[in-house]
Amino acid sequence: MQPSRSSFSTLFALELVNEGGIWLPKILMQNYIKMGLTDKEMLLIIHLLILKSDKIDMIKPEDISRFMEIDEQEVEFLIDSLAQKGIIDVDMGVDAQTGKKIMQLSLEGLYDKLLEIWGCNKAVEYEKKKSVGHIDMEKEDSYLDLNKSYEGSKAAARLYRCFEKEFGRPLSPIESSQILEWLYGEGYSEELILEALKRAVLRGIINFKYIDSILKGWAKNNLRTSREVSAYEENFSQSQQKKNLNKNASKLKRKYEDIYMT
Repeated sequence: MQPSRSSFSTLFALELVNEGGIWLPKILMQNYIKMGLTDKEMLLIIHLLILKSDKIDMIKPEDISRFMEIDEQEVEFLIDSLAQKGIIDVDMGVDAQTGKKIMQLSLEGLYDKLLEIWGCNKAVEYEKKKSVGHIDMEKEDSYLDLNKSYEGSKAAARLYRCFEKEFGRPLSPIESSQILEWLYGEGYSEELILEALKRAVLRGIINFKYIDSILKGWAKNNLRTSREVSAYEENFSQSQQKKNLNKNASKLKRKYEDIYMT
């Protein structure tokens, strides 16, 4: 008795699941041309993602050559092109046993580029909301012009990375929106936001509510740079010390007055 078609379909489905797959970011597929990547470079990135998902760190050009059906020289050319575009970092080496080239690749540059694109999209989305009145128009002067939104998105991307590093986890959509609100809505500089994050980390109070209160306090005192913050805090500290000295001197004077008047 021959296996039925449904049996083959079941076996195929099981094999398909067992073989595994990769997660391919939609934002990458929609923007790789804008990132200056060719179709072949995009295909190479997909193969690199597959190798990474299989926990293969040391990559041989011959393996990629076999998958893409191109020669090893072209593989090396494509990898060099991706490195020059800041998409990957490459450490070249030689296999001690075979004498063939091996590479250790990092895709961190790719994710940084995608983060910038995401930030840029969010910036444009924010501007659109502002234009239709979904954002407080009294803050209009604090917003970046659309022609500056890409530069602003790079600042947002850097802030996301710093916050995720300090928080030790990816940011939630609400937290990401809060950073955009600080940057575009309130008009705080990247430098000032990072300074507030630094203060929160040093004090061991790492949450957005506390960081927001720091920024609002600085805004209330018209402090716009970390240098102005440091100068303000130094003056405040000196003022407090002076008050304490005067207070202690006053106490001492009253003490002796009490002694000699008894």
